[in-house]
Amino acid sequence: MDQGVGDDASSNNSSEADLDLDDNFAELLKAAKKKERDKLKLVRERARGFELVEGDPMQLRRLPPELRGDKDIVLAAVKRRGAALKFAREHLRNESKIVLAAVAQDGLAWRYASATLRGHRPTELDDLGGLGPNPDYGVEAARKIAAVAVRQNPSAFKFASAELRSERSLVASAVKRDWRALKRVPRPKFEKVGVGCD
Repeated sequence: MDQGVGDDASSNNSSEADLDLDDNFAELLKAAKKKERDKLKLVRERARGFELVEGDPMQLRRLPPELRGDKDIVLAAVKRRGAALKFAREHLRNESKIVLAAVAQDGLAWRYASATLRGHRPTELDDLGGLGPNPDYGVEAARKIAAVAVRQNPSAFKFASAELRSERSLVASAVKRDWRALKRVPRPKFEKVGVGCD
């Protein structure tokens, strides 16, 4: 008879363990369902974002920040209207692929690119609190973007750094399309020499 009492205790422990497992399983299942709902919501939001920018690329400004930071949505917008780059998150305005697509469509969109991709060299302050190191940075990336922007619209020349505005090939390209670009070419600083009417 002692065995019967022991069996009841072990079956109670077993059923309590089963209940704990059932509770854990139910929590895991609930968490998995929530994760799936969140994924589905994100997919729907992205689809809606694509739909909006396909209709009017400038609708990028109305999207939530996480979608304005979605590389694919921003790329779709700037390919149709370069000026939509203005509404992209800052880190995407620092990516050469995005900026190239924007300036190929509208050279004046170059104004919305990061300073780095307009040819300005990063400063120590940028390293302290700016976008941080840009793996995309390089004078070559800035030159390529400048060439495309100026070819698309010579007025984009004014958004280039002084260093880029001093480069012969870029100056020639800009002036060939619009002579007024010469106004934007930095003048060399000459030392004063003793030339006068003595």
